[in-house]
Amino acid sequence: MVNGSVLHQFGMNSTNLTSYALLGALVLLLGMIGIWHIAYNWESRLPENMVVETLDADIEIRWNAYNTAEIRAQSLSDGLFGLGYVQGQLNGWTIALWRQAALGKLTDWYGSEMVEADRLVRQLGFSDIAQRSLVELNEDHVALMKAFGQGIEHAWNESDQMHEFFLQDIQPDPWETWHSLAIELLIAWLSSPVNVICDLGHSICSGAHLLQSVLHISGLEHSSAWVMSSTRGPLFYQRHVLGRSVLPAYQEVTLDVANDLHLQGASLLGTPYFISGITNTHGWAILLNSPKSLKASHSDSTTMYRLNFPDREELVTYWRTDSTFSTPESELELYWNGFSTDRDSIAWFSLFHHEPTSFEIWRGDGIFVPKDTSLFSLGAPEFGATPRQIPRLIPQTSWSILGMPEWIHTNSRGGLLVSNDSLAMHAATFLDSIDIDLFDPLVWITNTHSISASMTLPPILDSLEFPEPLSEKVLIALSYLRNWNHRFEEQSIGATIYNEWMNVEETKSVTGLYKAVDDLSVRFGTDVSQWRWERVYADTTYFTYRKPTDSKILAPLISPMIGHESTMIWGGHPAVHSPVTWESWAWIAQDNSFFVRRRDLNLRQPLGRYISDRRGNAVFQLPTSHLKSSSFTPIEDD
Repeated sequence: MVNGSVLHQFGMNSTNLTSYALLGALVLLLGMIGIWHIAYNWESRLPENMVVETLDADIEIRWNAYNTAEIRAQSLSDGLFGLGYVQGQLNGWTIALWRQAALGKLTDWYGSEMVEADRLVRQLGFSDIAQRSLVELNEDHVALMKAFGQGIEHAWNESDQMHEFFLQDIQPDPWETWHSLAIELLIAWLSSPVNVICDLGHSICSGAHLLQSVLHISGLEHSSAWVMSSTRGPLFYQRHVLGRSVLPAYQEVTLDVANDLHLQGASLLGTPYFISGITNTHGWAILLNSPKSLKASHSDSTTMYRLNFPDREELVTYWRTDSTFSTPESELELYWNGFSTDRDSIAWFSLFHHEPTSFEIWRGDGIFVPKDTSLFSLGAPEFGATPRQIPRLIPQTSWSILGMPEWIHTNSRGGLLVSNDSLAMHAATFLDSIDIDLFDPLVWITNTHSISASMTLPPILDSLEFPEPLSEKVLIALSYLRNWNHRFEEQSIGATIYNEWMNVEETKSVTGLYKAVDDLSVRFGTDVSQWRWERVYADTTYFTYRKPTDSKILAPLISPMIGHESTMIWGGHPAVHSPVTWESWAWIAQDNSFFVRRRDLNLRQPLGRYISDRRGNAVFQLPTSHLKSSSFTPIEDD
C-alpha cells in the first residue's frame, strides 16, 4: 500500500490519485464513445466535386438509397468510369479480394493457409490468360475496360471509410486494365460445381474447395429466368443464386449516356459487365455458367513450373493448353473454355444495344426480350425441352433464348422458363397454375406453398398400412403431416417431417417415416414441437473478412429458413449451401420498372455492413430515392 510519505515525496496525495484515475477513466470512456460514433454513426464523405484528367466530359453520380446510383455521362467510356467509381466506393473490399484471389496472391495477405488456393489459381493461369486476352481485344473495348478500371482506382484513392482495408492493414495494389478479365475468369471458374474437378487429384480438389470457402461463391447453377405475358406486357423475372457471402456480388445502377443509352441493371463487381438490364428497347438476363468437364487424357506431356509464395518455393508439374488442363495425379484432363484467350467483351457490350453475339468463356444462357415483343400462345411441351427443339416449339416469337440452357419450359399462355437446374420444374409448375395479373409479383415470388407436396403427400398418407401399435412420436408426426398446409414456413413442423421423410432411403413407406422420426429425435430431441422448419434448417451466410477478431459483429449471420426447393421462394437443401440470391423483375413493354430483391447492407458507413439488419431481403425499384450527388469534370485545355 502506498503511504502518505511516499505520496508527499512525489508531490501527490490521495485526492490527486483519485482525480488522475477519474480523468483516465473519462478519457478512456470518451475514446470508446468516439470509436463507437465513428464506426456506427459516421457516414463516409462522398466527394461533391472532383477533377479527373481522363474524362471526356462532365459526369454526375447520384448516390441513391439501397446502395444504388445513377450515372449521367456524355459517352459510354465516361459512363463506365462512373460505374467503376461506384463499385469501388460501395464494394471496394469485395473487388480487391476477388482480384487477389484471381491473381493467386491470397498468401500475400493471409499467409501459408492460402497456399493451396493460390497454387491452383496459378496452375490454371488466370493472370497469364487475362493479360494475353487483353492484347487481343479491339481498341474500343480496351478503352472501355481502361476507363472502368480508372474509376475503381479513383474510388480507392478517395475513399475515407474505415473499412476492411484499414482493419486488416491491407493496402490494395494499383488497378490494371486486365484485372477485370482475371476476375471474370475467377467467377467463371466458380460458376459450376467444384466437385467436377476432384478426380484431377487431391491438391486440385482441396485448392478448389479452399478458394470457394474463402469467397463463399457457389450454387450459381441453380439460377433461373423466365418471362410471362400479362396485361402490362411481358413480365421478366430472374433469380441468381450466389452462394454464402453476406456482401453483394452485383452493383445496381441506372446508366444514362446522352443520346445513346438508358440502362437500369446490375453489373458483376470488378467488371463493366451487366448480367441483367433493361433499356429503352430491350431487356436481358444472363445466367452465369461456364461448364467444365473431365475426359480421358490424350497427352503425356507435362511441364515443371516454379511457384513462389511469401514463405516458400514449390516445383509443380502440370500441363495446360488453350482448352485443357491436366496433372500427373490423374489420367483425366479438364476441358474448360476459360483456358482460351477468347474473351466475351463483344457479347457483354453488345447487350447495351441488341442481342449479343455468342459468348466464349460463358455459355451465355439466358433470355433476351425486345420491348416491342408480343408473346404468342404456345403449345406446352414437356419440361426439359432442349434448346434445339425451341424453334419448333415457339415459332414467330420475337424474344430469344440465349446460350444452351439445360432446362427450358414453355406454357400455353406464352410463358418461358430457362435454367440449368432440374429443380426449376417446381417453379414452372407454379407459374402454370397462376394468373400473374391478379397479384403483385412479390406475393408469388415469395410464395412458400409447395404444389409438389400438396399433390404427393395426401395419397401417400392414404396408402400407408401401419403396424399396431404406433409409437407416440410417430402418431404425433402423422398428426402434424395430416394437418400441414403444405407451406414451408418458419414455424412449420409438418414441413420438417415431410422433408426428412422424403429424403430417407425408404421414402414414402412406414419404415421411412419411422427412420425420419428417429433421425429428427436424435438431432433435435424427442419433443416434436421443437422440430420447426426454422430450427432444423437455417440460412448461414459469411463475411469475407479473414483477420482474427473477437468481435461478434463479424460472426456468421444465421437466419431462419423459409421455402423449399419445391416452392417459388428459394429454400430447402440447395439453399442450405447457397442461401444468397439476387432477384429482379420488370414489365418490359412498359416503363423501365426495374425491381430488385436482395439483402440490404449499409455500405457507406464504416462497419455498417456488419451491423445492418440481419434478417430478410429488401425490395426496391430503380431509381431509388436520391441522397447525395458527386460531380466529376475533366481538366480543361489551356
